[in-house]
Amino acid sequence: MNNQPKLASGYKIWIGLTILGIVINIGLLTMFGKDWKTVSQQQKQIQELTVRINTQQELNNQQQTLNNKFLILDNFFVKGESGVAAVAQKLEQTADNLGLLLSLTFEDFPDKVDINGVYQQGLGIAAIVEGSYQAVSSWIQQIEKLPYFISFTEVEISPLRLSSGIKAEFSGTIFLKNEQ
Repeated sequence: MNNQPKLASGYKIWIGLTILGIVINIGLLTMFGKDWKTVSQQQKQIQELTVRINTQQELNNQQQTLNNKFLILDNFFVKGESGVAAVAQKLEQTADNLGLLLSLTFEDFPDKVDINGVYQQGLGIAAIVEGSYQAVSSWIQQIEKLPYFISFTEVEISPLRLSSGIKAEFSGTIFLKNEQ
């Protein structure tokens, strides 16, 4: 015989409701855990996409800056005969402003000049400048500031024979815009 005490019906209801509550809580926690995991993955994806978007925007900004610099750089290359004439005019104007005598000569045909393995069109230039040492020095400094690529590779300086001052002979290259 079974002499264990029987639970009152009120206790049975409470135990049943407790077990039902535990089962419901476990089910809800499982669903909530899945949703939490999904939300966490989505947040991680959003963060990764945000980083990619920021990187893309930064790259776009850098590309725009680089394009602007290339445009500025491209403008330093002389374009055609009118560009060479503009360079000659600036060199002559600078010499005149400093009280120098200037003689310019250009080669007839552009040469390809090797600049670190890249060939760039270049037009040979020879300049003879006569005047005071200070004026010639100032002329060189002002030529360096002009918005053109001019490279003087040979320089000869000698005193003037009939008057005071110096004679400076320069030869080099004016870089031209490559024809595509």
